[in-house]
Amino acid sequence: MWFCLLLITVVCSACAAYVQLWDAIAIVLTLSMAVGLVVIDMQVRNIIVFLTTRKLKDMIRETERLAEQAHANEMRHMIANVAHDLKTVSQFNL
Repeated sequence: MWFCLLLITVVCSACAAYVQLWDAIAIVLTLSMAVGLVVIDMQVRNIIVFLTTRKLKDMIRETERLAEQAHANEMRHMIANVAHDLKTVSQFNL
């Protein structure tokens, strides 16, 4: 940002020496608009990156929650299978 302002200042001072005042003002306004467009584009891209990052974090949290649910469900089934196996073995011994 500071580099752009320095560039504008240098260009304007150089232009002012060679062209009329109104031409220098037109150049300053044109360069200012160009820098403004670049800054706006940078802000839009920053907002897009922020929103994408937030969405990705939400998706990661949801994936972790689903993985925990799946693990808990698998553990319930394993405990039920072990309980069934223990019950079956004790029935055969009688």
